[in-house]
Amino acid sequence: MVKQGLVSEKIFSFWLNRDPASEEGVTEKGYWQIELGDFLVGNHSTGFCGGACAAIVDSGTSLLAGPITIVTQINHAIGAEGVLSTECREVVTQYGDHIWELLIAGVSISLYMLEHLDC
Repeated sequence: MVKQGLVSEKIFSFWLNRDPASEEGVTEKGYWQIELGDFLVGNHSTGFCGGACAAIVDSGTSLLAGPITIVTQINHAIGAEGVLSTECREVVTQYGDHIWELLIAGVSISLYMLEHLDC
């Protein structure tokens, strides 16, 4: 955004007005839910919203949650890597042989992953 001349410094912030009458665009006040017309990454549509979708603005977290394909696109665009992607990669590195043995033995790996891992 700095390179595009949209902002002069690498600063990001939220300004939330305390006047309840000024909550224009907020569709669910308890969650600061808003409606998006589209979701762009690098000035290109992700095709996710299809005209309209809901999003929650949560300035109290550093986590980005959403459909994995969209979150991956965002992370790639900003040079970040997802927490779960990193953790899952570490799990596969550490337990890959064991997971392979379970697969060969016919164990449902998705069930095993749900019970034992966060991947």
